Amino acid sequence: MSERIKGVTLRNRERMPLHAIAPLAYPLVIYLEPTNVCNFRCSFCPTGDTALVKKHRPVGMMPWELWTKVIDDFKVFEKPAENAHLFKDGESTLHPRFLDMLGYIRDAGIAKQLWIKTNGSTLAPAMNQGMIDNGLNNIGVSIEHVTNEGYKRISRVNFDYEKLRNGVADLYSRCGPENKVYVKIPSQWLTQDEIDKFFADFEDRCHYIGLENFHGWSTPELGDFTMGYNDNTTYDGDPLTEKIVCPWTLFSITVNWNGATCVCPEDWAWKTIVADANKESIKDIWEGARMWEFRKMHLEGQRDENIACRGCFFMRTLPDNVDNWRSEILDRYELQRAKRAGV
Repeated sequence: MSERIKGVTLRNRERMPLHAIAPLAYPLVIYLEPTNVCNFRCSFCPTGDTALVKKHRPVGMMPWELWTKVIDDFKVFEKPAENAHLFKDGESTLHPRFLDMLGYIRDAGIAKQLWIKTNGSTLAPAMNQGMIDNGLNNIGVSIEHVTNEGYKRISRVNFDYEKLRNGVADLYSRCGPENKVYVKIPSQWLTQDEIDKFFADFEDRCHYIGLENFHGWSTPELGDFTMGYNDNTTYDGDPLTEKIVCPWTLFSITVNWNGATCVCPEDWAWKTIVADANKESIKDIWEGARMWEFRKMHLEGQRDENIACRGCFFMRTLPDNVDNWRSEILDRYELQRAKRAGV
């Protein structure tokens, strides 16, 4: 039987005091996007609004050569990242070489844990065994509803809910000690009977199970995806925390499918792009001028200068808050940059 949790339980285990350790010589968290293609059109996700997305970002799949180049780039850092998340805006398992990608990053040893979120549509014996064999540690399965009709309404696809349940059960049966399955559902539009059905349908086929709220994204001027359920709480139901500085700028880096490298994994509209991983090494990007200017913008209280950051909902859900130390952190960054420049 699974453990009922809040998602924050998994996200915040052994969290480091960011205010004390910044600036970091290496990213703690990596987001790598095999593809931003998705077979769902969920009404609460920017990717589900194809017309909107088309105005702001290209759609495609990461070439194998770029994947290996980026993974190899991370090898030069002095320590592995805590987590590498193999997803961003799409359904990563749709990439025809997803399992090869997973095996390559596992063998490279650039992260202590490999995580994914999936809509579960591709869960089947071969895929499931491949994910286990290639070292995926945490597999988050996002359930959108508990009936075929609900999926049609919410995700705007014809979907076999029972096939999904069987796919999750098969995945769970193949897990070893290093593999965990977390099943979650957005509960805000479900009745209590539907919530009860969710637990009854999945509680025997995963390690962790939970309810999550909808959350807003970056660039809210372009689209509000809280679906009218914005009750000023995080996706875990905790109060939102207003911040001056976004913690993502200090500990994370994100590489989109075509190499466009950004500060924020929630930047669906590509407004925080700082470099092209095809042309620069990840280390040079991490230590480079454009990443520094972005961090400085936040630490100096000027995040409104960037449209993605200006009214970002998601930033308020993050547990880290370095606002009381931002001057101190800014000074440490200035000192670090001076040393690198030999001043």
